[in-house]
Amino acid sequence: MLESLRNIKSLEDIRVEKARMKYESLLAESRMMESMRAAGQLFTVVSSLKRVSGGIRTAYSIISRFSRFISRWFGRKKEEKEDRTPREEDTLRY
Repeated sequence: MLESLRNIKSLEDIRVEKARMKYESLLAESRMMESMRAAGQLFTVVSSLKRVSGGIRTAYSIISRFSRFISRWFGRKKEEKEDRTPREEDTLRY
């Protein structure tokens, strides 16, 4: 900034420097407002509900996959055991 002030030699240079500073301050203010809006949206009720529902959906998916894995693992053994035992329909009753 001091470098640009050293190059001022006329009133026109002052006007140009003043306009440049105003533009830079408006840019900084705009960026700050965007950051504040983004932070505000991060903590809104709607986004919180979306995050919670996404977490529940993920947990449900994991639990259902785990239960399918367990049922497949233990389910096959039960089917094999049932095939080995004689069925009641096949036995003769007197």
